[in-house]
Amino acid sequence: MTAPMASDSPLFKRLAGDLSDAIARGTFKIGEPLPTEMELMARYGVSRHTVRAALRELKTLGVVTARRGIGTIVKRADPAASYVEQYSSVDELFTFAAGRPVVPQSVRWTVIDDAGARRLGLPAGRRALVIEGLRFGGGDQPVAFVRIHLDQRYGRIADQLDGLQTSVAELLEQEFALRIGRIEQEIDSALIDPGMAKILSVAAGTPALKIIRWYYATGQQPIEIAESLYPHGRFVYRNELVRSG
Repeated sequence: MTAPMASDSPLFKRLAGDLSDAIARGTFKIGEPLPTEMELMARYGVSRHTVRAALRELKTLGVVTARRGIGTIVKRADPAASYVEQYSSVDELFTFAAGRPVVPQSVRWTVIDDAGARRLGLPAGRRALVIEGLRFGGGDQPVAFVRIHLDQRYGRIADQLDGLQTSVAELLEQEFALRIGRIEQEIDSALIDPGMAKILSVAAGTPALKIIRWYYATGQQPIEIAESLYPHGRFVYRNELVRSG
């Protein structure tokens, strides 16, 4: 049994680092599958949850990719320069978000106006908690600016955002006994304005991807709306489509 390298990092990150190093050394070759989850559990003495989180971390780095019926395939020996997101379910999205939680920069209350109601899907005139922060992909530069709106019913989490170790959505589930079963996503292009350029350390006018996600538990009103702005060159969104039948 091989133990993951010693570190203060979470266990899944240490395992991901060990696997990445093994790939760089040529132990696992490009185009070939990694050992199965069960084999990795036995080799490193860790849980299935830790193995899966480590593999998702490697997907985020663009080092491996999943192939249905084959397993996890090595794509490259060095991590991609851009932050990579790859998921196909609510649970996988939560795992990615937990590995790269938003670092809050400001928390404030606002009242939803008519334009905000149309854009966000929250009732006009209702109070909302606004969380603004940065998401990092492992380096010193932020990969995204994130703005989250929460309905006033969930405002008490404002006191629990310092040192956030998970996604805001998971925090909502834990605090309010909710289960988010559906997420709607919209992807658009944008140009970064001068104010945002300073926050993200890019030039004004830099192209960006704007992703809006609406999180639903029950009913037709979202419990969370997250708007993310990713500058060009710092983010890759990867998705796999499989034909049914």
